Amino acid sequence: MGGSSKGFFLDVIQLLVDGLIITGFMFTSRSINDFIMLGNINNDEECVKEFPQPDGSKVVGNTAVGVVEAGMYIATGFILNGSISGAGGTFFQSIASAILFFILGQMALLVFGFLYELITPFNVRNEIKDNNLAAGIGLGGILIALGIILRSSISGPFTGWANDLAGFGIYAAFGIVMLLIFRVVIDKLLLPTTNIATEVKEDRNVAALIVVVSAINAVAIIIAFSM
Repeated sequence: MGGSSKGFFLDVIQLLVDGLIITGFMFTSRSINDFIMLGNINNDEECVKEFPQPDGSKVVGNTAVGVVEAGMYIATGFILNGSISGAGGTFFQSIASAILFFILGQMALLVFGFLYELITPFNVRNEIKDNNLAAGIGLGGILIALGIILRSSISGPFTGWANDLAGFGIYAAFGIVMLLIFRVVIDKLLLPTTNIATEVKEDRNVAALIVVVSAINAVAIIIAFSM
C-alpha cells in the first residue's frame, strides 16, 4: 500500500495479488523452517508435545520452536517488503522480483542458520527440540537481524536485474559476516563473566538472550541504514 496511487481499482488488484503471493510465501517459509532450518521438526507435533519441568510439572507446547518460526516469518516479511515496495519496473517485474528475492532470501537465511550452528559450541537444534527457549530466542532473533539487512539491500527503485542481484549478493554476504562477528563481540561485552553457551545450554537464561538478541538487532539496524 506504500507509494503513489495508480487509481483505486488498480491499487485494490495489486493489494490482492501481493496479499496472495505473500500468504503463499509465508506458508512456504514455514515448511522451509520446519524441515530444513530446524532439521525435520514437525511444528504441529511440537505444539501439543508435553515437556517435563524440574519441579515435576509438565508444559504443553514447544515455545522454542515457535520463537524460531516467528523469527523466520518476520525475516521473510522484511525481505518481501523490500522486494515489492520499490518504485520502477512493471507490475510483472515486481511480482518476479518478489518471487526471486524470496527464494534468494530463504537461501541466505538457511546458510546463515547453518553458519550460526557452526560457530555455536552446542547443538542449537537439539536444544530447540528440547524446548530450550533461550536457544530459540538466540536463533530466531539473529534471523530477524539478517532479514532487516536483506530488506535494506533490495529496497528502493528497480535498477535492473544485474544491479539488484549483485547488490543483494554483496550485502547478504556482508550482513552475514558482520552479524557473526558482532555476535561474538556482544557475547564478550555484555556477558563478561560468562558466555552465551553457558547461559543457553546450562542456565537456559532467557533474559540474557533477550539482551544479546536486542543488541544484535540494533547492530543490524545500524548496518541497514548505513547502506
